[in-house]
This record gives sequence, structure tokens and C-alpha cells, in this order.
Amino acid sequence: MAVTALVFAFGFFPVGLILGIVALSRVAVSGERGRGLAVGAIGVAGAQILALAVFVPYTVLDDDPRGDRASVAPARPETAEREPEDGGAGGTEISVFELTAGDCFSTDVERDESDEDATSFVTLLACEDPHGSEVFAAFDVDEYDDFGAEYPGEEAVFRVADEGCMDVLPSYVLDVWEIPLEVTWSYYYPEERGWGYGDREVLCFFGRTDGAELTGGSLRGREDEMSPRALRYLEVTGPLDALITREPLPEDPVAVRAEWAGEMADTVAREADALTAVAWHGELSRLVDELVAARQDSLEHWRAAADGTTAADVDLRVETGYTTLGVEIEYEIRALLDLAIG
Repeated sequence: MAVTALVFAFGFFPVGLILGIVALSRVAVSGERGRGLAVGAIGVAGAQILALAVFVPYTVLDDDPRGDRASVAPARPETAEREPEDGGAGGTEISVFELTAGDCFSTDVERDESDEDATSFVTLLACEDPHGSEVFAAFDVDEYDDFGAEYPGEEAVFRVADEGCMDVLPSYVLDVWEIPLEVTWSYYYPEERGWGYGDREVLCFFGRTDGAELTGGSLRGREDEMSPRALRYLEVTGPLDALITREPLPEDPVAVRAEWAGEMADTVAREADALTAVAWHGELSRLVDELVAARQDSLEHWRAAADGTTAADVDLRVETGYTTLGVEIEYEIRALLDLAIG
């Protein structure tokens, strides 16, 4: 089913997305191989759907003299959810540059074509109401000294945005496993033209891969609903969970996939050290020791993937890295800590 999902993802992506999700859930239960193919199918199909979902707002924002916007990390992650001024009936129109972490908004953008300095607008909505996106971070790219005053180029901005959004995502949601499969994250970012007007902000936000509205309230995690042990575990394992969400697509260049595998190896090693440094107790201590052993065993495969020179070699090593990562032990730990397991 994972293979079939990947095939359909390149032609009939709605079917590929559904089959990929089903295959991924079956692999999680059975422990069989195929996770990489299923994730690839979801990624390919999701990317096509997301491209359609964001095409219109992206095109409109591109006309803004201050450029596009994108999101990365720690701007104001503690900002409380802001309620629309009218109480939520129809939302409140605000500048896209006013958005901050915790804001939920529609992706509809309006502008006054007669005003050369017109600012793009979005509709601020209450998060308990259906909405298109939810901001989870905002930050300024010019905080990075190596960029200087000149525009560093889109590839450099993309890297900062990707890494920044990934870094702050765990602290916003607390548990990455709580994010529904149909939800992904993206960002607005400053273009070269906007950079000249002083735009430096990157804005990270959640959205659905199928372009539908988000429902069920905010994705922000609540510490008061978790035990201290659970919060500590999530703090240690969050970076690896977030990095997995950034896995390159199968059609991406080998060098890109190998670089990501190298990041996986470094993050797995850091997580194993961090888990060992915490004093766990009882059954949890035994399970964490088993997880650390599994993480350490998987390191050789992630490092081999990082050194791979062909797509087949990298993909095989990545799949083996996943199967030896100890995910089945994580299920036991999460059940013990009352955390999400699916």
C-alpha cells in the first residue's frame, strides 16, 4: 500500500494522500517496513495540495512593495491568543505585518490597488472558530549578523525560516505527536524587494494540507494539562520530532536528503545524551534506557545515510534508521506518561 500510495501521489495526489495516511498507520501498528515510502507519498501529495491552497495569498502578497512574509522561530511564543475586536463575528481585518504567535486568521488577503504603500491584510479570527491558519512564531531575519544589510538571497532566508520554525514548533505545541496528519506548517518570508523597505520578519503558521479550515481550537499546547515528567520528556524529544517533520521529499536532490540525515544523526545523539542526563524513576527509567540504546543503535544508519552518494543508498539507510529508532518503545513511554501515541 505504501508503494501504491507513492505512485498515486505523483498523478492522483488526493488518492495518494489517503493511501499514504492509511499505510503509515498500518506500519505504525505492524512494525513492517514501508514507513519511508508512506511518508514520502504523504509529503508529495501534501506538497501539491498545499501549493494550491497557498497560491492565491502568496501571489497577492508578492505584489506588496514590502515583499512576502514567512515565519520562523522565537519571536513571541508566549503571546496569548488575541481575540478579534468584534468578538469573532466575521473577524477583524488587520495588517499581515501585525500578526504574532497565537493569532488565528483567514488566508484571504485584500488590498487597495490605488495606494502604492498599501499593506496586505488578513482577517483575524477567534481560534475556536474555523480558520485558515494559526501563527506559532515570528522573528526578524536581521538578527543574524552574517546577513548584514544586503538581502542574503532566498535560499539563505529559506534555511533560516525552516530552522527557526522547526526550533520553536515543539515549544508552541509541546507535543509534536498531537499535530494531526492533515496539518502542516509553512511561513511568510521577506523578499528582496521587501527587504529594501525594511521587512525582516518571518512568520510561521499552521495550515491544512488539503486547504480546508482548521477546527477544534488552537494547536498551542497547555502545560497545565501535563505532568512535570511528561513535560521534561517532551522537552528532550521535541527537537527530533520536529526535525522528522522536515524530512525532504524523495524527489529532492540526494545532497539535500543526505544533509538532513546528518542533522538526524546529530539530533539523535544529542537526544540520547539528554535522556541519559535526566533522573527517571521506576518503569519509566527502564523504558528510557531501552530507548537510549535504540537511538544509539540507529546512529550508524543515519550517519551512513549522511555519507550516501545515491538516492537508493540514502533512502535505504534512512528507512533502516527509522526502523531502529525505537519507536515501539516510545509508544510504551508515551502511554505511561499519558501522551499521544498516534
